[in-house]
Amino acid sequence: MRTLVIVVASCLLCLCSCQNISCPLENTVALRVALYSGDEPVTFGDTLSVTATGTDSVLLNRLYRFSTFELPMRATTEAAACDTLILRWALAAGEMESALPTRLTDTLYVQHAGRIHFETIDCPAAVFHTLSTISSTHTLIDSVAVTSTSVDYETTENLRLYLRPRP
Repeated sequence: MRTLVIVVASCLLCLCSCQNISCPLENTVALRVALYSGDEPVTFGDTLSVTATGTDSVLLNRLYRFSTFELPMRATTEAAACDTLILRWALAAGEMESALPTRLTDTLYVQHAGRIHFETIDCPAAVFHTLSTISSTHTLIDSVAVTSTSVDYETTENLRLYLRPRP
């Protein structure tokens, strides 16, 4: 009986002394992009690959049948950093006029300012971003709209890519 009391008291003491670490479970900072045609979200039935200039990294490799995607941003605290993203669209045969190639390339220019976000010593630091200027080439992308300038842990849409109508 005395051993049981000591064990229970020890367990309660351990439980009371434990500290709850409140690091967010969803701690990925990513640019969230949605595809639109007119005012309606659209599912792109073909393939998209994304790379960034200045690196040999593939950010998105052959994503297929999608309406949204996420891209990491350069972890910098510069006041006016610019990520240049190369979007390579691979279209299925017969979906475009014969005069157009089946592989199209667009470039997306994302200007942003980064700021370090620190919660506790137990959690890793992150770089949040504020979008400033977005522009693109107009091969398959008709226009780009910013829906939220804050790129952080939240899963809100940041950009809308309006695609050109396909015949």
